[in-house]
Amino acid sequence: IGAPDRLTRHRIYRNRDELPGRALRVFGGGWALLEEALRIKAAGGRFRLVPASADEVARLARAAISLHLGGDTYGRRSLGDFRSWPAFSQHLADTGQGSVARMIERGFGSEDIDALMAAQAEPGSEQVTLSLVQHCKNMEADAVVLSPCCYLVNRDGEPHSPVRAAYLAMTRARFEVWTPGDGLDRLKDAQRDFEVGGVNP
Repeated sequence: IGAPDRLTRHRIYRNRDELPGRALRVFGGGWALLEEALRIKAAGGRFRLVPASADEVARLARAAISLHLGGDTYGRRSLGDFRSWPAFSQHLADTGQGSVARMIERGFGSEDIDALMAAQAEPGSEQVTLSLVQHCKNMEADAVVLSPCCYLVNRDGEPHSPVRAAYLAMTRARFEVWTPGDGLDRLKDAQRDFEVGGVNP
């Protein structure tokens, strides 16, 4: 149920092919956003990242690349307490993001981040807008897609409330909200884990 003057429809998706061509896609973590942006770029799609999300994702990726190369850890706080690539790579694997570690190990570098940012469509001509959940507070879109990582208790190593994240993302939609097929179960599990962690949701 949406605003009094319109109905907000709930849509369920089980794979990316079902998603609407024009939408605001909301992410709970930077790695998932980065991978989706790279997929859209490779497919020749027109996309833009919300500027604050673009800055955060670029900082996160550059920090990981620097750690992998064994140099100074650019934006070290972006990676939490990790001080070695093997430890951070294992962390990515443990959190279901091993593909990111493999991408960096195969040579994904700062020039690839620059190319991704340069590939964004001109403002107003994009079909898909990508945003981290904390950066979409003042936005609205006809269709909003919540990615599975919106339901994670840890956002790139930082605890956050999945209920708040899901609520914020859902309230950005004018007409359609798209959630993963197991979204409700994910939300229940995430909220339970969040409460067990001792953090006030």
